[in-house]
Amino acid sequence: PAAMSVRFLLLALCTGAAVQISAESETGISFQDKIPDYLTSLGIPSESHWVETDDGYILGAFRLANPGRPVLLLQHGILASAWCWLVNDPELSPALRLFHLGYDVWLTNTRGNTFSRNHTKWNPDEDEEFWAFSFTDMGRHDVPANIAYILRTTGKPDLIFVGWSQGTSQFFVSMTDPRVKEYVKSTVRLFVALSPVAFLANQKSNFFAALGNMHVADAVMAYHPYAFLDATETGAPLQRINEFFCRVTMGIMCKLTVDLFCGTSSEDEWGAITNMSAHFPAGTSVRSMLHYQQLYLSKRFAEFDFGEEKNLEVYGNKTTPVMDLGEATVPTALFGAGHDLLSDLEDLSTLVTTLAPTEMLEFSNVWPQFSHATWFVGNPTAFGKWFPQLVRVLAKYTPEESQAQVAQASAGTYKSGLLRQAT
Repeated sequence: PAAMSVRFLLLALCTGAAVQISAESETGISFQDKIPDYLTSLGIPSESHWVETDDGYILGAFRLANPGRPVLLLQHGILASAWCWLVNDPELSPALRLFHLGYDVWLTNTRGNTFSRNHTKWNPDEDEEFWAFSFTDMGRHDVPANIAYILRTTGKPDLIFVGWSQGTSQFFVSMTDPRVKEYVKSTVRLFVALSPVAFLANQKSNFFAALGNMHVADAVMAYHPYAFLDATETGAPLQRINEFFCRVTMGIMCKLTVDLFCGTSSEDEWGAITNMSAHFPAGTSVRSMLHYQQLYLSKRFAEFDFGEEKNLEVYGNKTTPVMDLGEATVPTALFGAGHDLLSDLEDLSTLVTTLAPTEMLEFSNVWPQFSHATWFVGNPTAFGKWFPQLVRVLAKYTPEESQAQVAQASAGTYKSGLLRQAT
């Protein structure tokens, strides 16, 4: 079907896998699958929750329930959803492995994606106001709302926040914004950033370069100021999407092909990429894409630029304020990827240099052969390289669980071939 073809192609863009597109996957996760049903099929107790933010958004969340155990909040990246933590073989999916290691795992969803298209006032299909958000709004509203709800539900005093891509951008906002940072400082033990995205001056993704150099996001905003590649839009014919990007880039992007988005890795698993494509893209706002365009052009980690007149009204200045990561207040672990075109190593180095004086940089490492999404779609060899290190970092901040977890995560080798047959 056209919708599956678009989803599959966009996922291939993110991993850079040089593959042939097929309309459907013969094994694994399908578009019809639901997270609670999938977890039940694996024998994992799960719960579905709704989290209301202070500005009226209602966010979907899923819990892999281990009551009384240390709590992990896993936050996906742009255009993704909670599914990204589940799509690989059960032995290679981070959320499943962390649950089996004894963590109480929560999968949250950002405003505007498949699971969070609800608001106390606005209708996402009718009200443009619903889509007037970027990752800064997620950092100021979604992150503290999710943390507060999870801690209230579990009775725990704090948790560990693990973010990927845009999930890291929003937490960088949370731990530097004056309105939020004291709260996250007191409630988050550790921040783990997979493919962190803050500085984009050196990103090498052709897709995001086109967004910036040709102001594609501006054109999309003018064309459709609501959702960007949400579940309904991906039902549009692939040809129409190609024609739109071809037109706004003056012929440069006339076919959404592989190697366009964020990097290539020989360690990415084909079956997992196919699985992830069943629920990707899950949608975001056009403003979110426009904000990343601005970060690339300005070479600053700054607030959203509304233009001088509106900036004066919102910020009290014609230029946008920089979000100062030198004020980070939560211990941070950075996991970088050498073949990640979006989270480039030069920009990662800038992030490390910025965080170092805060004494909050707990850990930083780069896996040379990884792409932007290898954390989710990597083969057994890749998983064996990074996941035991994640467990060791987590164990330092959950000493009550540490020894057994590290031993279990480090033992033996990881295997694949466990993909569930689609029903």
